[in-house]
Amino acid sequence: MKNKMDRSLSIIGPFKKSQSKYWKQIYELRYNIAIVEQQISKQDEFDDSDNENCCYFVGFLCDELIATCRVENDSESTDGSVARIERVAVKKEYRSRGFGRNIIDAAEDYIRMQKKYKKITITSQLQASKFYAKLGYSQFGEIKIIIGIPHIEMIKLI
Repeated sequence: MKNKMDRSLSIIGPFKKSQSKYWKQIYELRYNIAIVEQQISKQDEFDDSDNENCCYFVGFLCDELIATCRVENDSESTDGSVARIERVAVKKEYRSRGFGRNIIDAAEDYIRMQKKYKKITITSQLQASKFYAKLGYSQFGEIKIIIGIPHIEMIKLI
C-alpha cells in the first residue's frame, strides 16, 4: 500500500509532449480535475498550447502521477522575457500537502536557468490565488471570468 503521507515527490521535467511517455497520465489527471471535477469543457482544457512550444513537468509519489504543469513563453510578452506557468494540477487527495509548491518550484527553477526571463505569470483561478501569493506571486489586473470561473493574473519577478 502506498504511504500517502510520504512527502518525497519525484519530479521529472522539463520535456516536450512528443518526448513524453507520461502524456497519457498527464491527460488523465487534467481530465479528471478540469472536466470531471470543475466541469470545464475538454476543448477549453486541452487547448492549442498543448504543443511542442511548451514543456511539461510531472510529479510522482511512488509510482503514481499526482501533479503536473506546463511552461511556455507568455504570448503577450513583446520581448520574450516573460514565462507562463499553466495547467497546474494536483490530484485532489494530495492537495494541501506541499506537492503543488514542489511542481511550481521545479518549473520556476527551469525558468530561471533559461536566463532570458524576468517575470513569470500565472492566470490563477481566484480560489487558488492565495496559494500563489504564498509562493511570491502578486495579483495584477482585474478579476476576469474565464470559462465560467473567476480568474486573476498573478506575476512574480525573478
